[in-house]
Amino acid sequence: MLRTSKAWWAALAVVLCATAGLADNGENRYEENYSKRFTFHGGRVTVEHSFGSVVLDTSSGPDVEVRATVRASDPDFGRQIHIIAAEDGRGVTVRTEYPGHSTHHGNFSYSVDYHITVPANAPVSVRNSFGSIEASGVRAASEFINAQGSIRLRDLGGPQRIENSFGSVDVTNLGGPVTISNANGSVRAHDINSNLDVKNRFGSVEIQNAHEDVAVMNTNGSVTVTDTGGSLAVTNSFASVTITNVHGNLAVAGQNSRVQAQTIRGNANIATTFGSVEVRDVGGPLTVKNENGSIQAEGINGDFNADTRFASVRAERIRGSADVDNANGSVQLTDVSGNVKVHTSFGSAFVRNAGGRVDIENQNGAIGVSGLARGACRPVSLRTSFSSIKVAMPATASYSVNAKTSFGRINSSIPMTTTAESNETVVGTINGGSCRMELVNSNGSITIERE
Repeated sequence: MLRTSKAWWAALAVVLCATAGLADNGENRYEENYSKRFTFHGGRVTVEHSFGSVVLDTSSGPDVEVRATVRASDPDFGRQIHIIAAEDGRGVTVRTEYPGHSTHHGNFSYSVDYHITVPANAPVSVRNSFGSIEASGVRAASEFINAQGSIRLRDLGGPQRIENSFGSVDVTNLGGPVTISNANGSVRAHDINSNLDVKNRFGSVEIQNAHEDVAVMNTNGSVTVTDTGGSLAVTNSFASVTITNVHGNLAVAGQNSRVQAQTIRGNANIATTFGSVEVRDVGGPLTVKNENGSIQAEGINGDFNADTRFASVRAERIRGSADVDNANGSVQLTDVSGNVKVHTSFGSAFVRNAGGRVDIENQNGAIGVSGLARGACRPVSLRTSFSSIKVAMPATASYSVNAKTSFGRINSSIPMTTTAESNETVVGTINGGSCRMELVNSNGSITIERE
């Protein structure tokens, strides 16, 4: 439960009262325009402001031009608002000073909106609150810090530091490394030409076309990332994660998060809880750890390792080995080029077209294996209880069979040379018995059939 102090709400009520009607809606009785120009000799352009917008753009010349519009519903209050713009050895500084408004009763409004033009190569520091920040064209390392308002940046070069709260952040076509920190607002970043680091909470994160490495840490908001030129690391909780087209490795750490990932050129490592995982087309190995959520994988160009509980695992087209650890959930694996190892309980385990050894241990769930690779030896070991075991193999397969069960029957539709046989035990060979097959059951049947 969110707890907010009475003092905070009282302060917010004053702010809302003071900023009501910031736009010129006919109630404003005072308006004044301000303009001042400086020649930039180096340093930094610093803006410290509140209660109004800051729009910043650039020019090819050496000047810093400050323009502003002051508005107030009370003329006396408006005349006491001061814009202070000065230049010294550290650069150009612009700040706004407001009078106290304790003598005012009832609703009144005031605002100052800035339009500032700076040289393109001038570093910039903008701090604002209760108003928006917009900037374009800055080519130097800069910072933009805001609260209770949006930030919108376009066509910037150099490293950029961005902080906000209770407002959105929207950046496009940034050339240098970018660090974004936000809270209670969405983040949207498109066309980022260097590394990107995003931290957010209680708001969505959307990233598209980031050319290098990306790191995202979010809580209580969805994360969507499309087209990254480097590796991607995402941490999120209580919201979904959707990933498409990562040229490097992928790492996702989620909590109560659904994860969908597609077209990962490198390796992928995904962990979450209480949400499903769907992964397609991974260029390397895939490792998924989940809890109380299903796992579905397709087109993995490497080993597949999966661990979950109380949910199903389904994977196909694995160009490596598959190792699945599950409980209270089914497992289905199809077209695995390497070895298969499965441990589960209270759910079925089905494997089809395995190119290597098959080892399945189950409890209170059926086991079915088919499409065993022809030619070289592919050992098979299957164990379960209180359900059935069924193996389908080509007529030419060669196995040495050791099958045991209790309170069940053993049946084979393929001719077998037996050395020991009863209703609950069969030991023998099929086509010479060049490869080991061990089938162990309890309270269930065992069936060997022709495929």
